[in-house]
Amino acid sequence: ASNDVINTLVLSGISINAEGIKILSDIIRTYPQIKNLKLEWNILYDFPNEFDQFCNAVTTSCIVYLSLNNNKINSGMCSSIQYMIANAKNLLYLDMRWNEIGNDGAKLIIAALTKNQNIIELNLIGNKINGDTLRQIAEFMAKNKEFQNDYVFRGKVEQPKNKNQQIYNDIEQIIPLKVIEREK
Repeated sequence: ASNDVINTLVLSGISINAEGIKILSDIIRTYPQIKNLKLEWNILYDFPNEFDQFCNAVTTSCIVYLSLNNNKINSGMCSSIQYMIANAKNLLYLDMRWNEIGNDGAKLIIAALTKNQNIIELNLIGNKINGDTLRQIAEFMAKNKEFQNDYVFRGKVEQPKNKNQQIYNDIEQIIPLKVIEREK
């Protein structure tokens, strides 16, 4: 038996179906060691109900980094994204490049960002979102990063191997500096 722990799942371009999304949702709920998930190029648009279940599962998972690039996620699916962003306590990095979110979907995302200061990186390039809306999202990211600077991260963040790859590992716990100072 090996002591290796799988903390990253790369399920890019596997033509996942409705049953696969349900199984994945169960897996991320059950295995807290999974911190990084790439679910790119899977046309999640075809499975809105299962995608909603998946987003609910992310909120209770330990996932820190989630990539949903190129899945044809549209503004109609953004209520699921909105719920996920607003309620995911561990999610720090969300990559949703090259979907079909548009301005209406982006507004739902902005509403979610008002409820969650944990997310410090949200990439929405290629989603037909206007400049003003993207600036609003960028402002939230800047505020969230500033908020996170008041916290100490225990664990390590693995730096990207190159500019296009982002993998974040082993962020175990975030503790407010005030708590640390009180316990000294």
